[in-house]
Amino acid sequence: MRPVWLLRFSALSWNYARFLEYRLLPKLSRDLCCLRKKSKTVLLAEVTTEHGIVVRMVGDSTEEFNGYYEKFMSMLSSMDRPSEAGDYFQKVAAYNLDGGKRIRGALVGTALKAFGNDECKPEIIRSAHLTGWCIEMLHAGFLILDDIMDDSPKRRGKPSWFSHQRAAGRGLIAINDGLHLVLCAKSLLHQIFSSYPEQLSAYSRIIKIFDMVAYNTCWGQNLDTNFAQSPNPDSSIDLTVYSKANFDSITRWKTGFYTFYLPVACGMALAGVEDEQVYADAEKILLKLGQYFQAQDDYLDCFGEVEETGKIGTDISDGKCSWLIVECLSRASPKQIEVVKKFYGRKGDKAASAIRELYEELGLPAVFRNYEMKMRAEINQDIENWRSIDNHPEGSCTLFSRLVEMLFLRSR
Repeated sequence: MRPVWLLRFSALSWNYARFLEYRLLPKLSRDLCCLRKKSKTVLLAEVTTEHGIVVRMVGDSTEEFNGYYEKFMSMLSSMDRPSEAGDYFQKVAAYNLDGGKRIRGALVGTALKAFGNDECKPEIIRSAHLTGWCIEMLHAGFLILDDIMDDSPKRRGKPSWFSHQRAAGRGLIAINDGLHLVLCAKSLLHQIFSSYPEQLSAYSRIIKIFDMVAYNTCWGQNLDTNFAQSPNPDSSIDLTVYSKANFDSITRWKTGFYTFYLPVACGMALAGVEDEQVYADAEKILLKLGQYFQAQDDYLDCFGEVEETGKIGTDISDGKCSWLIVECLSRASPKQIEVVKKFYGRKGDKAASAIRELYEELGLPAVFRNYEMKMRAEINQDIENWRSIDNHPEGSCTLFSRLVEMLFLRSR
């Protein structure tokens, strides 16, 4: 058996290999992953932040999207509300919209351009970016509630909103704040589209998509919580819960719909896409991207650097049904299974270190790399199948391909 220090070195070496493979390839760094279709651009690039190098959607759509933040916050402040609480809620929104990759929000405008056949009218672009901010607000609300359930101390490199409020002696108000952000996201959609009757069809579909995604995500959160186990010191853990079927179900319901399908489907609606089969075909690709995204998130929760991820990993101590524990149990010996029973779902650094060392001993970083390659090949094949269908816009292939590249460059 190799010593732990060597296993850790191997894991670090693999991460560095990914850095070299995906970040420093001359083609990616020179052309910034830019593809043009007529006058439309779908662009990806690396952006350096205070937390390190991350990948974000950039280009015309993202520049415009970020430019709509003040407009969005102004619309939020103009909503009917008690004057005594207005300033407080603006602070809630500003704190929780700050940071993050903003992939979801930027994707609406990018998808609009990818699926649109003509130059987009200014009012359509406006609706797309403001809808993107509604998605970011929905996401922020879900994150607050997720951090409460997981008791997460950090989010996006700073105290989670729940921790922030708890330190001030009012932690439970974060429950209302999270729900408030979720509900305001949908309420603002009414305001965004009220002045444009010609966008009624898109608006109607977007409202339905928001409702469906919020509903599905709540089911996903239910599964994520109910499949997690944090036993008392004198109780045992049920390892049968940590199955691939349960992991896939969590991924589909909690992550798949609102991470990728929601923003892309909203952009498709604004582009005038009405064919239900096109939405169904896009959903297949986008849910598979969500599945990989969740597995990657689970990997980073354990092996990612806090300085880059912006949060402290809690999947081990929370006893989550993660990609890593599912793979671990499929490979572990009876003796290693006993280690899982003893330490998984337990609090404290000793338990977390024991499970992390077991993951390294089983070579899970290398297993994850193979999983990445397999998923990338599968998704690229799905994109090729999409490309072969006549009624699918050519620009949409570019969008899907760049989403794949973006995910495989992700470091947090």
